[in-house]
Amino acid sequence: MNSESSAKNQAIKPRRYFAARNGYFGFSHSFEKVFAPELFDKLLILKGGPGTGKSSLMKAVMQDFLCSGTRADAIHCSSDPASLDGVIITTEQGRVGLIDGTAPHTTDPRYPGAIEEIVSLEEAFDLGMLKAQKEEIVKLSRLKADAYRAAYCCLGAAGKIYALYSALFSDYKDYYEAELDEIITLLDDSKDVKDVSELKQTTCFCKDGWVRLPYDDDDKRVYRISMDGLGEILFISLVYREAECRNIKLIAHTSPLDAGSAIELETANIRIAAAPSSKADLCLRPLPSNLPLAPLVAEHQSLLSIAASYLTKASGYHAELEAIYGKAVDFGVVDGIRDVVTAKFKTILGA
Repeated sequence: MNSESSAKNQAIKPRRYFAARNGYFGFSHSFEKVFAPELFDKLLILKGGPGTGKSSLMKAVMQDFLCSGTRADAIHCSSDPASLDGVIITTEQGRVGLIDGTAPHTTDPRYPGAIEEIVSLEEAFDLGMLKAQKEEIVKLSRLKADAYRAAYCCLGAAGKIYALYSALFSDYKDYYEAELDEIITLLDDSKDVKDVSELKQTTCFCKDGWVRLPYDDDDKRVYRISMDGLGEILFISLVYREAECRNIKLIAHTSPLDAGSAIELETANIRIAAAPSSKADLCLRPLPSNLPLAPLVAEHQSLLSIAASYLTKASGYHAELEAIYGKAVDFGVVDGIRDVVTAKFKTILGA
């Protein structure tokens, strides 16, 4: 085997990101954009209950292509980052996708048969076992929904505090003119990441608080910024807007709580990110002491902690549902479905 074919067949890492968030405005997602059917040659929509093997199936299909050097995107679950909501596989011959089409991001075909197909795992279910657990399934599902509603109430309240903090920060943005110019110069001197800027979500807010996915690459220089309170995110968002005005092309990693705020910026060779003051390259001055910021920051953090506790409860109820469904699934049948999906994709992609 020559070096060219060896490199082609070498396993590669997927691009990882989220397409949904638990944020200040409740649960939201961009599935209709990420998985717009017009972008695919084939889009398979998985249907099945919790714990029935949807995420494992997607991981296995993706890994098969990654091992042969085929590019793939892994779209992670914003409530459980270890699980997947979807997979996108791309070659020169085409583009295919596999998506979890169940709540809370229920997806149904727009062009049935022509592009999308529903893949149901129900054929692997023991319906008698599930019927016998009907009352427990309904109870746990309602408790889980209630826990999510409570979490979103807390996140909504935290969002109002963030909006107030943002308004106060905006009044003093000229306070950081020198620091802004320093970062913009740094970005302007680096290489543009691509022809157009891109928004990307690589962090989620879940029961464990903020969780960051692994970097697609770790060879970039990292320039760390620190500031007390919520100022780091607001300053990085300010840098992003200024970079856009100056036509500097970069990737902006959006906040898991607010799609309109940036928490990281990167070009082809540098990454701007928040960090503790002990590790920072730039420590921003605090805003004037006459502003009532400390109580806002404390209340914001308290609400996020309570929200995380409700998300923990929701996760617990979900785990109980997974246990019920898992006992009623023939995973040998699920493995067979996985093999059919993989073969279908290989035919389309010429792999």
